[in-house]
Amino acid sequence: MKRTALSVAILSLAIGATAQNYGQGAPQNPPAAGQGAASGQAAPAQAAPAGAKRPPQAKTQPEYDAYNVAAANTDASATEKAADDFATKFPDSELRYLLYTKAMRMYQTANNPDKTEAMGRKVLALDGDDPEALLTVSELIAEKTRDTDLDRDQRFADAVKMSQKALQTIDTGIHVPAGTTQDKLDNYKSGLRSQAYSILGAIEYNKSNYPAAQENQGLYISAEQMKKAVEPFEKIRKAVGDRMEIMVEFHSLWNLPTAKKIARELEQYKPTWYEDPIRMNSPQALAEYARSTDVWVCASETLGSRYPYKDMLDRDAMHVVMADLCWTGGLTEGRKIAAMAETYHRPFAPHDCIGPVGFAAAIHMSFSQPNTLIQESVRAFYKGWYNELVTNMPVIKDGYVYPMEGEGLCIDLLPAVYQRPDLTVRRSNV
Repeated sequence: MKRTALSVAILSLAIGATAQNYGQGAPQNPPAAGQGAASGQAAPAQAAPAGAKRPPQAKTQPEYDAYNVAAANTDASATEKAADDFATKFPDSELRYLLYTKAMRMYQTANNPDKTEAMGRKVLALDGDDPEALLTVSELIAEKTRDTDLDRDQRFADAVKMSQKALQTIDTGIHVPAGTTQDKLDNYKSGLRSQAYSILGAIEYNKSNYPAAQENQGLYISAEQMKKAVEPFEKIRKAVGDRMEIMVEFHSLWNLPTAKKIARELEQYKPTWYEDPIRMNSPQALAEYARSTDVWVCASETLGSRYPYKDMLDRDAMHVVMADLCWTGGLTEGRKIAAMAETYHRPFAPHDCIGPVGFAAAIHMSFSQPNTLIQESVRAFYKGWYNELVTNMPVIKDGYVYPMEGEGLCIDLLPAVYQRPDLTVRRSNV
């Protein structure tokens, strides 16, 4: 396994499967014969922990038995059908929420975004404050929104609203099963908060929203702009402490003095690295930047071969070597860059953002290099448009990517790709 990183605007993180696995226990049993259910009365509600909702409960034995049959399905489509049938038979049952939540998670595991969103919306129709469903639907809206969509801004606004609502309901909107430990509940809430900030950051990234750098052309940043810029860092540390790594992407938008000023301001939040703080055309300037901060400097997917990496490594200008295989010359050149980084005792972190084939190649190379620190990944991509182009994606679970199985890069382009009207084909002859 190799650790993966999810790039979102200004931060990078890997979220485990806590949100997918938590709260799947069975509902509370109905009363035994001769008690409330036998006389047509509802079972007494079980008290929920302070600040949380009680778990959904059955009102009658037949309802509970039907739920267990529906919940026994192990296939996503079968679970969806069973949930629909159950909802038809028991239109007022609280247990509909559990079945549609299970279907949502199963479709998410199966990497079926359309069905995942549909199930998430059914969950929200039953409980509009459920933070997991809010974040699941919000993330899918953001992932599927394209720059060419006429309703792009409205879709982003809807996704932001849902993520912000989830942040407000995390402490009050979770159905907590009996016997749940406080640590498990706290970890689940922490994962949800991390996911919410991840989505909000990804939306800002997709909107290309870099107001200070754009307004000032990267020449300076005002005190008011700086104050606004650090707000996300403050929220992250307040919400999840040091359990979430922050990796700051500068996009080479700043000049050297301003980049140094920003670096000093962000040091209090203990980021893991600063990526591409200035343009990558001056090893001397980057070395000056590296000496000015205790935070690692990560550089750079924008470099084209191993030679500029050597210039920068010789000047102690970079601490983490990042390379994009599609821009540096493929697997052969990429492995040379990684090996050279190892001779300087520097970790290696392959870049991802340009497509599924390059992503798969980077993963293969990550496993082949002993100094690989982390594999960059973009959840909105590998769960979104990458799947429109290739036959399969690597398995990413609990913050780790697993080796792919098959021949070559272990993926192929989908036949439909060759029928796209916007396809450009270039062939080379050896």
